[in-house]
Amino acid sequence: MSSKLEALKELKKEINLTIQGLENYPTDAPSLIVANHNCLMDIFYMPASIPEASISLISPRLIYKPIRERQKQIENYLYALPIEAHGGPLYTRLCLENAASMLTQGISTIIFPEGAYIPEKDIIHRGRTGMARILFQCRKKGIKVHLLPAAIQIQNQHPDLDRYFPSNEIVKISLLKPIDYDSEAKLFLSSKDKKIKNIALHQITDKAMQQIAVQL
Repeated sequence: MSSKLEALKELKKEINLTIQGLENYPTDAPSLIVANHNCLMDIFYMPASIPEASISLISPRLIYKPIRERQKQIENYLYALPIEAHGGPLYTRLCLENAASMLTQGISTIIFPEGAYIPEKDIIHRGRTGMARILFQCRKKGIKVHLLPAAIQIQNQHPDLDRYFPSNEIVKISLLKPIDYDSEAKLFLSSKDKKIKNIALHQITDKAMQQIAVQL
């Protein structure tokens, strides 16, 4: 996976990018990195900000829709897996299982729980619980995975939210301290009650998004 990491290093030279909190990045186990979502360029900013190659969970339309230049950018810089909340339960489960599989292999993975871009500054929408399901699935398999929130702030944002090449924006990414989700994982894995499981899913998802919101 080192070739695309080197490509990201070259891309980083074209971005006015500041990274804070690298000391928070765990090195003893893979991380599920959860971030807010301002625009399409986030899918490049985020992997360019961490010190190792990673998997990016992104919309299938970005991977498969035949916009050749965009597909080329994704192929050049990202190890991408599709994730879709509206593809039906079978497809959604497959996406989450694939993501968990990457983490169990020791590969850190990036996800944007808000799903769609949130262009309004300083606003964080409630995240979808797929991120929590991935974590709990790894925990069920006995795999240690860190939950690492990351806040992406963009100044001078270009009005084209679907732009897939660097522009003149100023980007600051803050890697926050990993979140302890032991209690939520135990609640989810020990209960057979769907309502209690749902509470556990939302608790850890909300906790991550709230930490990001405080940073913005």
